[in-house]
Order: sequence, then C-alpha cells, then structure tokens
Amino acid sequence: MLQLKPNPWSCSITSLAMTLQVPVQQLIDDLGHDGSEIVFPELPEPMCRRGFHSQELIHLAWRYGFTVTPFELYPTIRPTTGEGVVTVTFDGSEQNNWRRFTDTIHRATGILEGRGATCHHAVHFRYGDIWDPDGHQYPYTKDACEERNFFANRALVFIRR
Repeated sequence: MLQLKPNPWSCSITSLAMTLQVPVQQLIDDLGHDGSEIVFPELPEPMCRRGFHSQELIHLAWRYGFTVTPFELYPTIRPTTGEGVVTVTFDGSEQNNWRRFTDTIHRATGILEGRGATCHHAVHFRYGDIWDPDGHQYPYTKDACEERNFFANRALVFIRR
C-alpha cells in the first residue's frame, strides 16, 4: 500500500514502511527519532535535517525478520590511498549493469536509493512496481524514474530470514 512521507526528509523510512508493510510512524517510534534534527544548518531544507541512514533501515529490517542485500547499479573500486576510481561493469558492458539492476528490481522487493531533483531520494519497489512516498505509483523503468527526476543507483533487496 502506498504511504506518503510525513515530511520532506522521510522518504527512506517511509519506503521501508511500505517494504515491511507497517505504518511509517511505527518505524519512527521503533527507531527513536523522526530525522528532524538539524545537523547541517548551512544547508537548505530538507538537506539540513538528519534524516535516516541506510544502516538504520537495515537494523530495523533485521528486527522485523529480514536480511538486506545491496545491489549497486555501478559499483566502484577505489584505492586505499591516492586518487582514482574504477567502475565495475558486468561482462564488460554498462548495458549489462542496467540489465542486471532492472532484473533485480523486477524479481524482488525492497528500497531503491538514488538522487532526486534536489537531494537523496528513496522509493519502495515490489516486483517491478515503484511506490514513491511523494505519492507516485508506476512500473519501474529507467525512463519512468528519470521523468520523475529520480536517478536510482542502489537497490536494497529484502529477504525474509
């Protein structure tokens, strides 16, 4: 069921609530904070707020009986010291990265993380359908996400343990 985020900085915890099929307020209560603390006062709303870290979401998922596996669209390798970054491609092709990522979203349920129009954004996905806490529901495609100014780069896949 689609849930709307209670405020601009709560897309990730609302996406978790949809994934776990519980009310978002229940997860906020379980976590013990609502993400509203201003931790970066120099930034505009909602980027100035604490929000919710992915590790907090994973911890809550564990408490609700799930393990979480991340699938990155473009994994990177960085050296321990110095500069540089290498992007991992599957079978040597960026197209294969997209194919793998899209296949994961169509075969699983969880949270998609990425960049929204102005800052980090997260949505719930369930077997190829997107449930956006901003109030949108649509089938997953790269184009459909980007038409809504959402550029996903990581899927957190939930598996009941």
